Amino acid sequence: MRRLFKNQFLLIVLFALTGQLTFAQIGSPYSRFGLGDVQRNSSIVNMAMGGISLAFSSPYYINTANPASYAAFDSTSFIFDGSVYGRLSTLRTDQLSQKSQYAMLGSLLFGFPVTKWWRSSFGLLPVTNMGYKISDTHVDDSTGKVQFSYKGSGGLSQFYLGNAFRLHKNLSIGFNAAFVFGPLNKEQSVIYPDSAFIYATKITNTINVQDILLTYGLLYRKTYNTDHFFAAGFTFSNSQNLNGKDDILSTTFNHNYVINYDIIKDTVLYKPGYKSTIKLPSSFGIGVSIGRTDRWLTAADFKMQDWSKFRYNDQPDSLQNSFELSAGTQFKPSFTDVGSYLSRIQYRLGVRFAQTYLQLHNSRLNERALSFGIGLPLKKSKSTFNLAVEAGKRGTTSNGLILENFVRISFGVSFYERWFIKRKYD
Repeated sequence: MRRLFKNQFLLIVLFALTGQLTFAQIGSPYSRFGLGDVQRNSSIVNMAMGGISLAFSSPYYINTANPASYAAFDSTSFIFDGSVYGRLSTLRTDQLSQKSQYAMLGSLLFGFPVTKWWRSSFGLLPVTNMGYKISDTHVDDSTGKVQFSYKGSGGLSQFYLGNAFRLHKNLSIGFNAAFVFGPLNKEQSVIYPDSAFIYATKITNTINVQDILLTYGLLYRKTYNTDHFFAAGFTFSNSQNLNGKDDILSTTFNHNYVINYDIIKDTVLYKPGYKSTIKLPSSFGIGVSIGRTDRWLTAADFKMQDWSKFRYNDQPDSLQNSFELSAGTQFKPSFTDVGSYLSRIQYRLGVRFAQTYLQLHNSRLNERALSFGIGLPLKKSKSTFNLAVEAGKRGTTSNGLILENFVRISFGVSFYERWFIKRKYD
């Protein structure tokens, strides 16, 4: 009971910390395209191993990337998983360099048994982030300087309810039904700083998305030689439409550079609440893993999504098919929960390579990263504090593009409690 109170206190602290975090205001200029930077919904545990998740299951952690993995939950357990993360980036061109950083809520997840063959999970996860600010200046013979500015903010989140069903002792299926919501704000403006007689123009497009997204999973896990195992997982999401509402606001103004203030002349709201449709392409992934229960694990994943079929109100966005390869491992020196503390720590390492959906200036943008992390066990408990660090780069400085070097740091807790036991003594 004392441990339960301690865990509840830690939960309160975590909520207090995450309650101060919001979506990134300035993240990456590449988030201008599509729906922004797509967030991988792997947990801290999976992130530390390169993002491997499709053939990963555990009674102590929640793996939302493959909903069939929920079948691994114990029949008497309740699991909570919460995390926050921060990202530090350095953006480089041939001539310029700029730093960017942000922090936000990573996940709030819950997992529990329903029947002997049915497990369930629900929680809150980010889907995409949009945060950029780009400016460009030209000189016109008649008007002088012309400043073009592009800004983006917001992002999509999901509240999901997932279920897994054990069809056989080695086979389970599952699905996540997610309610996707959130705003995507895009702003573009033209300012004439050398002319007091030409009004500037700003157009703001706000998309508020609210719809259901379905993902399916399959997991096969075979145990041999008592405690060794082989697992294979498969996930699939068919092409789906996300509905939302658009507000387009056009503003004419003069900018006062003395007090740095916009003096509004006219505003026009176009088609307020206009129904919009975002077509998400289908995706699939396949993964394999081998290991020894509570000792070591090695896994590899392949994921692919056909972003060339992405549409916003039937209009494409010059996106291409994307894929990701990842591999990772986890090792714990001790078989049991006794012995030195260092021997009970879980050590994790991974690597991944992705060909993103962006093709700019005839160049495909690739992303590569190396990750590592640890799981620190709580005393006399299966609960752990988890830390993961991922360092990588995306893009290139060739052809006038931007190279983004980034470090992502994630911290969270996984609480494992036995709640569904009928006690003989109270």
